[in-house]
Amino acid sequence: MRINDLFLAINWYFGKNSIKFPKVYTIDETIDIILKNRMSVSRFGDGEIDLMLKINHPKFQKEDNRLSEMLWKTFRKKDNNLLICIPSPLGDCDFSRFTNSAKKHWKRFIYKNFKKIYENYDIERIYGDSLVTRNYIDLKDKSSSEAYFKKIKKIWDNRNVMIVEGLFTRFGVGNELLSNTKKVNRILCPKKDAFDKYDEILRKCKENVIGKDTLFLIALGPTATVLASDLSEYGYQAIDVGHLDIEYEWFLKHTEKKCEISNKYVNEVNNTMGEDSDTLNDCEYEQSIIDRIH
Repeated sequence: MRINDLFLAINWYFGKNSIKFPKVYTIDETIDIILKNRMSVSRFGDGEIDLMLKINHPKFQKEDNRLSEMLWKTFRKKDNNLLICIPSPLGDCDFSRFTNSAKKHWKRFIYKNFKKIYENYDIERIYGDSLVTRNYIDLKDKSSSEAYFKKIKKIWDNRNVMIVEGLFTRFGVGNELLSNTKKVNRILCPKKDAFDKYDEILRKCKENVIGKDTLFLIALGPTATVLASDLSEYGYQAIDVGHLDIEYEWFLKHTEKKCEISNKYVNEVNNTMGEDSDTLNDCEYEQSIIDRIH
């Protein structure tokens, strides 16, 4: 253990007794609530928390004061149709279910930032688990992953779905994740700094949707967190699906490590995905694209 990590662990050991930990549903419970109540979902992972607390920012989304303010507004929102999700490790500090690399990540994130993090939670609230879309690669025991994917697919069973995603995200393309939908349309957004186009993205979502029963699945980093909240206010069910598709691809490959996926942008590996390396030839995917935001 590095000296800095040892210092953080000691600081956490003496500081944790003064913390009131938030309550977080399990992944199963989170999916059940979404299914039962047709809830929209705004997920707050480490990237969103970084942006809110101005600790850091994901490499695909620069810092933005307006984004930070909108994340805070969403985080504090009380809406019976919107499930606010946070990482379950913040609730129980149980790292045993994670792989060594994931365990190290969450320990360091919590130990380093707990004084800023824990003062902002509503102790009277029960949060969903934002790792509901991270149900494979970071789990030590992956035996439940298949059941999780089957269960989460029920959310869009026989539904008209609007995918709002970054360029080259290609959620559900080349796999069976969306095989049980009624129809899929897509709005393509910038693969980096999507929040720069937020107002246009929200407007395009409202212009292109067909009926209030349409389900929005949004894979757009921190922008998805606030977009799901805003669309919920307009009466739509909107879910921030994060890395769910990539997790499903890794599950299908039975891989133990994060790896590139052909013709898809994977921000967590040294990905070179771009126009020059794009070899996708999929008519169904192309026909599903109804709008593009550059």
